[in-house]
Amino acid sequence: MALEHKLIFLLHTGATFFLVGLIWTIQVVHYPMFNRVGLEAFVQYAAEHNWRISLIVVPVMLAEAGLTALLFLSRPAQISWQSALIGLVLLGIVWGTTFFLSVPQHNVLAQGFDPTAYRRLVTTNWLRTLAWTARGVLNLWWLWRIIP
Repeated sequence: MALEHKLIFLLHTGATFFLVGLIWTIQVVHYPMFNRVGLEAFVQYAAEHNWRISLIVVPVMLAEAGLTALLFLSRPAQISWQSALIGLVLLGIVWGTTFFLSVPQHNVLAQGFDPTAYRRLVTTNWLRTLAWTARGVLNLWWLWRIIP
C-alpha cells in the first residue's frame, strides 16, 4: 500500500473510531442525564453543552468527512469502490441526522427543557449512533482486508 493511502486510511480510521466512542458516550451517558439538570439551570447547561461538544465534534467530523472523500477517491486496492460508497452513504446519514434531526432539537432545548424535544433528540440520535457504529465496523473490515 502506498504511503499516502496508509496515511489517509489511518487518519480516517482514527477519526471514525474517535467519533464512534464519542457518540456512544453521548447516547448512553450524556443525553440520558439532560432531564436531570433541572429547569432553572437547563438553558445555561444546554448552551454550555452545545459550545463544548462543538469544540470536540466539529473539527473531527470535518476531518472524517474530508478523509472519507479522499479514501473514496484514492482508496487502496483492497477496498472496493462499493464498500467505500457504503462508507460515504453512512457518513451522509450521520451528517443528515445531525443537521436535520439533532440540531433542531438542540435549538428547541436551548430555549429551555422540553420533554418532547428531549425524547426526539434521544430517539433520533440512535440513527447517528448506529450509522457511526456501522462506519466503525466497515473500517474494521477494511483493516482485515488490508493487513497482510
